[in-house]
Amino acid sequence: MNDKRLKELMAQVGMPNSSSLMHALNQAYMEGEVKREAEIADLKAQLACTDSEARNSAEKREFYVARIRVLEAQLNHFEQSYKFVVEQLEAARKDADRYRFLRNGDDEFLDYVNRLPRGEELDVWVDAAIQLEKSDGNQ
Repeated sequence: MNDKRLKELMAQVGMPNSSSLMHALNQAYMEGEVKREAEIADLKAQLACTDSEARNSAEKREFYVARIRVLEAQLNHFEQSYKFVVEQLEAARKDADRYRFLRNGDDEFLDYVNRLPRGEELDVWVDAAIQLEKSDGNQ
């Protein structure tokens, strides 16, 4: 993941120790990715080996192919998990923005809320909306 993008998301959310968390996330991702890619490359190299015994051994070949598939699946799962973390950070940022909006008591928002109908006035609005919907359905 792009360090800058992750840092921006974490800063927007206001996460504590964001630089250490960002470093840990990136480090885990990079280590996992490098480790699995290295093992995949090693197994593919062993699979392509010119040693006749290894090449002719169907059992070894089957093992290598199966192991490569498992590692590729793990790498894919790891990438999906990482994307999920980023999506959660983005969602948290959006929630933090909404919370900041409400917490700061934006005058325009409060004016809007204060203009909303209440009590009997709200009942009149709801009845009018139902009647309008019914009349639209009959046409």
